[in-house]
Amino acid sequence: MHGDSRKPLYLADKQGWIRFISMQPQYSLIYREEEREMLLLCLAEGIGVMPWSPLARGRLAHLWADRSSSARFASDAVAESLYGGTESEDRLVVDRLTEVAAEKGVAQAQVALAWVIQHRSVSSTIIGATKLTHLKDAIAALNISLTPSEKTQLEEPYLPHVWADTLLTNIEVCLQQKIPTKLEQIVTTPSSPAYMKCRKSQA
Repeated sequence: MHGDSRKPLYLADKQGWIRFISMQPQYSLIYREEEREMLLLCLAEGIGVMPWSPLARGRLAHLWADRSSSARFASDAVAESLYGGTESEDRLVVDRLTEVAAEKGVAQAQVALAWVIQHRSVSSTIIGATKLTHLKDAIAALNISLTPSEKTQLEEPYLPHVWADTLLTNIEVCLQQKIPTKLEQIVTTPSSPAYMKCRKSQA
Protein backbone atom coordinates (compact mmCIF):
# COMPACT_ATOMS: atom_id res chain seq x y z
CA MET A 1 0.00 0.00 0.00
CA HIS A 2 2.80 2.40 -0.93
CA GLY A 3 3.04 4.87 -3.77
CA ASP A 4 -0.26 6.77 -3.90
CA SER A 5 -1.82 4.78 -1.10
CA ARG A 6 -5.21 6.42 -1.49
CA LYS A 7 -5.86 4.77 -4.87
CA PRO A 8 -6.64 1.24 -3.61
CA LEU A 9 -8.94 2.71 -0.95
CA TYR A 10 -10.73 4.83 -3.55
CA LEU A 11 -11.14 1.85 -5.87
CA ALA A 12 -12.42 -0.35 -3.07
CA ASP A 13 -15.06 2.23 -2.16
CA LYS A 14 -16.03 2.81 -5.78
CA GLN A 15 -16.32 -0.87 -6.67
CA GLY A 16 -17.83 -2.00 -3.39
CA TRP A 17 -14.79 -4.13 -2.57
CA ILE A 18 -13.44 -4.89 0.88
CA ARG A 19 -11.07 -2.15 2.01
CA PHE A 20 -7.62 -2.66 3.47
CA ILE A 21 -8.00 -3.15 7.19
CA SER A 22 -4.38 -3.24 8.32
CA MET A 23 -0.88 -2.13 7.41
CA GLN A 24 2.41 -3.73 8.47
CA PRO A 25 5.17 -1.13 8.05
CA GLN A 26 8.72 -1.10 9.26
CA TYR A 27 8.65 1.35 12.16
CA SER A 28 10.94 2.02 15.10
CA LEU A 29 12.86 4.82 16.79
CA ILE A 30 15.56 4.57 14.13
CA TYR A 31 13.24 4.21 11.13
CA ARG A 32 10.31 6.63 11.16
CA GLU A 33 9.75 7.43 7.49
CA GLU A 34 6.18 6.10 7.59
CA GLU A 35 5.26 9.10 9.74
CA ARG A 36 5.42 11.31 6.63
CA GLU A 37 2.29 9.86 5.03
CA MET A 38 1.36 6.27 5.76
CA LEU A 39 0.61 6.49 9.49
CA LEU A 40 -1.47 9.63 9.02
CA LEU A 41 -3.42 7.99 6.20
CA CYS A 42 -4.07 4.85 8.26
CA LEU A 43 -5.23 6.95 11.19
CA ALA A 44 -7.58 8.99 9.01
CA GLU A 45 -9.00 5.92 7.24
CA GLY A 46 -9.35 3.68 10.29
CA ILE A 47 -6.70 1.22 9.11
CA GLY A 48 -4.91 -0.78 11.81
CA VAL A 49 -1.14 -0.44 11.98
CA MET A 50 1.04 -3.33 13.17
CA PRO A 51 4.71 -2.39 12.79
CA TRP A 52 7.36 -5.06 12.37
CA SER A 53 10.87 -4.80 13.78
CA PRO A 54 10.03 -2.26 16.50
CA LEU A 55 13.50 -2.94 17.92
CA ALA A 56 15.20 -2.53 14.52
CA ARG A 57 16.34 -6.15 14.45
CA GLY A 58 17.89 -5.83 17.91
CA ARG A 59 19.73 -2.56 17.43
CA LEU A 60 17.50 -0.80 19.96
CA ALA A 61 17.75 -3.55 22.56
CA HIS A 62 21.39 -3.00 23.52
CA LEU A 63 23.98 -0.36 24.21
CA TRP A 64 25.41 0.82 20.90
CA ALA A 65 28.85 -0.50 21.86
CA ASP A 66 27.38 -3.94 22.62
CA ARG A 67 25.53 -4.45 19.34
CA SER A 68 28.41 -6.30 17.67
CA SER A 69 28.65 -8.84 20.52
CA SER A 70 25.56 -10.77 19.38
CA ALA A 71 25.71 -13.61 16.88
CA ARG A 72 22.83 -12.06 14.98
CA PHE A 73 24.74 -8.86 14.30
CA ALA A 74 27.43 -10.76 12.44
CA SER A 75 25.04 -12.90 10.38
CA ASP A 76 21.97 -10.73 9.72
CA ALA A 77 22.48 -9.57 6.14
CA VAL A 78 19.00 -8.02 5.97
CA ALA A 79 19.72 -5.81 8.98
CA GLU A 80 22.99 -4.74 7.43
CA SER A 81 21.22 -3.79 4.21
CA LEU A 82 18.55 -1.84 6.12
CA TYR A 83 20.69 -0.06 8.69
CA GLY A 84 24.32 -0.42 7.63
CA GLY A 85 24.34 2.86 5.76
CA THR A 86 22.91 4.98 8.58
CA GLU A 87 24.95 3.90 11.59
CA SER A 88 26.17 7.39 12.47
CA GLU A 89 22.60 8.72 12.52
CA ASP A 90 21.20 5.68 14.31
CA ARG A 91 23.82 5.78 17.04
CA LEU A 92 22.52 9.19 18.17
CA VAL A 93 19.06 7.71 18.68
CA VAL A 94 20.29 4.57 20.44
CA ASP A 95 22.48 6.60 22.80
CA ARG A 96 19.51 8.80 23.68
CA LEU A 97 17.35 5.72 24.23
CA THR A 98 19.99 4.35 26.61
CA GLU A 99 19.88 7.60 28.60
CA VAL A 100 16.09 7.65 28.90
CA ALA A 101 15.93 3.97 29.86
CA ALA A 102 18.56 4.51 32.54
CA GLU A 103 16.63 7.46 33.95
CA LYS A 104 13.47 5.31 34.14
CA GLY A 105 15.35 2.30 35.52
CA VAL A 106 14.10 -0.12 32.87
CA ALA A 107 15.56 -2.04 29.93
CA GLN A 108 15.95 0.05 26.80
CA ALA A 109 14.11 -2.58 24.75
CA GLN A 110 11.07 -1.90 26.93
CA VAL A 111 11.27 1.85 26.30
CA ALA A 112 11.72 1.36 22.55
CA LEU A 113 8.69 -0.92 22.41
CA ALA A 114 6.63 1.42 24.59
CA TRP A 115 7.39 4.31 22.24
CA VAL A 116 6.05 2.37 19.25
CA ILE A 117 2.99 1.04 21.10
CA GLN A 118 2.02 4.50 22.33
CA HIS A 119 1.94 6.06 18.88
CA ARG A 120 -1.66 7.07 18.25
CA SER A 121 -1.90 5.18 14.95
CA VAL A 122 -0.40 1.88 16.17
CA SER A 123 -2.78 -0.97 16.98
CA SER A 124 -0.19 -3.59 17.95
CA THR A 125 3.36 -4.62 17.10
CA ILE A 126 4.98 -7.67 15.58
CA ILE A 127 7.88 -9.02 17.62
CA GLY A 128 10.24 -11.85 16.73
CA ALA A 129 10.65 -13.29 20.20
CA THR A 130 13.18 -16.13 20.40
CA LYS A 131 13.88 -15.94 24.14
CA LEU A 132 11.75 -15.66 27.27
CA THR A 133 13.39 -12.30 28.02
CA HIS A 134 12.03 -10.96 24.72
CA LEU A 135 8.49 -11.78 25.80
CA LYS A 136 9.05 -10.31 29.25
CA ASP A 137 10.30 -7.06 27.72
CA ALA A 138 7.29 -6.89 25.40
CA ILE A 139 4.86 -7.44 28.26
CA ALA A 140 6.65 -4.94 30.49
CA ALA A 141 6.49 -2.33 27.73
CA LEU A 142 2.70 -2.31 28.05
CA ASN A 143 3.04 -0.86 31.56
CA ILE A 144 5.57 1.84 30.72
CA SER A 145 4.19 5.32 30.35
CA LEU A 146 6.32 7.84 28.48
CA THR A 147 5.85 11.51 29.28
CA PRO A 148 5.69 14.09 26.48
CA SER A 149 9.15 15.23 27.57
CA GLU A 150 10.57 11.71 27.34
CA LYS A 151 9.03 11.22 23.89
CA THR A 152 10.63 14.46 22.75
CA GLN A 153 13.98 13.32 24.12
CA LEU A 154 13.73 10.03 22.22
CA GLU A 155 12.59 11.59 18.95
CA GLU A 156 14.85 14.65 18.83
CA PRO A 157 18.06 12.98 17.51
CA TYR A 158 16.33 11.31 14.54
CA LEU A 159 17.49 12.25 11.05
CA PRO A 160 15.60 11.39 7.84
CA HIS A 161 16.43 8.07 6.17
CA VAL A 162 16.07 6.94 2.60
CA TRP A 163 12.78 5.06 2.30
CA ALA A 164 13.53 1.33 2.46
CA ASP A 165 11.96 -0.90 -0.20
CA THR A 166 11.95 -3.87 2.17
CA LEU A 167 10.70 -6.34 -0.41
CA LEU A 168 13.48 -5.44 -2.84
CA THR A 169 16.04 -5.52 -0.02
CA ASN A 170 15.01 -9.05 1.00
CA ILE A 171 15.10 -10.27 -2.60
CA GLU A 172 18.59 -8.81 -3.09
CA VAL A 173 19.87 -10.49 0.07
CA CYS A 174 18.39 -13.81 -1.07
CA LEU A 175 20.11 -13.47 -4.43
CA GLN A 176 23.45 -12.53 -2.88
CA GLN A 177 23.35 -15.50 -0.50
CA LYS A 178 21.88 -17.86 -3.13
CA ILE A 179 18.76 -18.50 -1.05
CA PRO A 180 16.00 -19.98 -3.26
CA THR A 181 13.17 -17.51 -3.79
CA LYS A 182 9.88 -18.51 -5.45
CA LEU A 183 8.18 -15.83 -7.50
CA GLU A 184 4.75 -17.03 -6.45
CA GLN A 185 5.63 -16.20 -2.84
CA ILE A 186 6.27 -12.56 -3.71
CA VAL A 187 3.27 -10.29 -3.32
CA THR A 188 4.12 -7.69 -5.92
CA THR A 189 3.44 -6.69 -9.52
CA PRO A 190 5.28 -7.95 -12.62
CA SER A 191 6.65 -4.45 -13.22
CA SER A 192 8.22 -4.05 -9.79
CA PRO A 193 12.04 -3.97 -9.43
CA ALA A 194 11.91 -6.91 -7.02
CA TYR A 195 9.95 -9.08 -9.44
CA MET A 196 12.17 -8.19 -12.40
CA LYS A 197 15.37 -8.80 -10.46
CA CYS A 198 14.14 -12.17 -9.22
CA ARG A 199 12.88 -13.16 -12.70
CA LYS A 200 16.21 -12.22 -14.27
CA SER A 201 18.11 -14.33 -11.71
CA GLN A 202 15.96 -17.37 -12.46
CA ALA A 203 16.12 -17.07 -16.25
